[in-house]
Amino acid sequence: MNKKILVILIIINTFNFTFSQSLEKENLFSFSHSYKTEEKLSVNELDSLININEISEIKSKASYPISNDFLWVKFDISWAKEDKEKIIEVNNPFVNDIALYKKTKENTFEKIGFGGDKTHKFYERSYINRRYIFPIENTLETTTYYLMVDNRKTIMLIPTWVWDKHKFEQNEKRENIFYIIYFSFIFFIGLISLVISLITKKRLFFHYGLYIWSFWIYLFTTLGFSFQYLYPNNTDITNDTRYFMVSLLIITSVNFLISFLKMKHYAKFIAKTLRVIQYIFIVLILIYFIDKNIFYTYHISLTYFFRTSYFIVIISTLIGVFKIRKIETKRSQLFIISVFFVILGFTAYIGIQLDIIPHFWFTINPVIIGVGMEIIVLSIAIFYILKKVLQKNKDLIEEFKILQQELDVLKQEKPAIDQEAESKIVNLKSKAVLNSSEILYVKSDGHYVEYFLENKTKPEIDRNSLNEVLKLLPTNSFVRIHKSFIVNIYCIKIINSTKVMLDNGVWINLSRTYKQQLKDILHKED
Repeated sequence: MNKKILVILIIINTFNFTFSQSLEKENLFSFSHSYKTEEKLSVNELDSLININEISEIKSKASYPISNDFLWVKFDISWAKEDKEKIIEVNNPFVNDIALYKKTKENTFEKIGFGGDKTHKFYERSYINRRYIFPIENTLETTTYYLMVDNRKTIMLIPTWVWDKHKFEQNEKRENIFYIIYFSFIFFIGLISLVISLITKKRLFFHYGLYIWSFWIYLFTTLGFSFQYLYPNNTDITNDTRYFMVSLLIITSVNFLISFLKMKHYAKFIAKTLRVIQYIFIVLILIYFIDKNIFYTYHISLTYFFRTSYFIVIISTLIGVFKIRKIETKRSQLFIISVFFVILGFTAYIGIQLDIIPHFWFTINPVIIGVGMEIIVLSIAIFYILKKVLQKNKDLIEEFKILQQELDVLKQEKPAIDQEAESKIVNLKSKAVLNSSEILYVKSDGHYVEYFLENKTKPEIDRNSLNEVLKLLPTNSFVRIHKSFIVNIYCIKIINSTKVMLDNGVWINLSRTYKQQLKDILHKED
């Protein structure tokens, strides 16, 4: 199947999955009344204020800007005899404190659900779920409910739905299967990339693997799974953990972006800018380990700082893409497509926060969908790069196989007696006299050079440079293969892509810069 068609089908099926779920629930804010209070009132006090019109109603919506207010949502459900039990779902794992109250016939209030990642350990909440779930029973009459939400010092994003209990349970099963596949896929991609980095010894694959795993940890935390499975008894780090995870994600993404977009070669200033941001986030992680309360104290400032950092990273990255667009066309195109999906997901998410996009359009966070598509597209790009690396390695192996053959032929055609005839007497500044045919290799060590000879364990040392040494040696026998080494080609036993082995078993690095000189001298002798 064509790759483009496959990607399109994945996108369609993903959005079809999330939208189909949105049709099975009802938006609570479409029939509720909302109120804000500066102080934490009891539900009785709030109900009294509403009855005597002493508190103003605000527009009911799923998101509110950062404030220090408590939110109250009042709604009525008219129960019919045939109605089954319902579920109230608040789809935000990070709420400081939350409670649902039911008004009884005696005008008293019964707390029927509670939770909060700052006030309750995970398994202390009334219904065990990574989100906040409140089952409500059929009262056979119109019943008033109050939902209290305390999410001060952060954006209050509380998409809330009313479900038929049976449909909710069915949806929960489907959603859990989706997340098992989703997280398994991301983990597998990261693992494969790290394994490839070990095999190919290419940093790009290593950075991509860490970037993918950082995304895995961040999303796992953002969706509430970390609180449920990793630290259910710790209420001090639940919401603030996201800042730690974002910092980790920024650090790994900078390494990946610089490597993937080759910024060190084509966009050095951009690379330096991203490095500065990376160092700032490293400091933030250190602060997090020293005193986590700082993250909570400066919660609002950190929120704006993180958003500014996102913006700088995105703009810097786009500039980097612009600079390499003609050099690495396919790589830059795939990267732009991957970024498009992420921006689309975040735009939908912000649109939900600003109440521009109805939150009930998405059962699954649109950022999750966008990130998933980004990983798919980036993985295609990484596969394309891997394919090129493997082909290049194959070509190198073939190239050095030919060089090895040429070397073997040369050594066979030039017997030792001919090599001796071509040798030169080398007079060192140290007054030592050497025969060039006895020199295995010469090594540079600062302002000195070391001559390694046959049948001698210690080198002859002389004050000189490799450039001057080359002038003293026979040009058809000696070649520079590294900034620090000159070798006798008749003493080379094995050649590979990065090193040569001499007859005495010593391995010497072969630099790309000087590889052509080795090829030239072998071809010259043909």
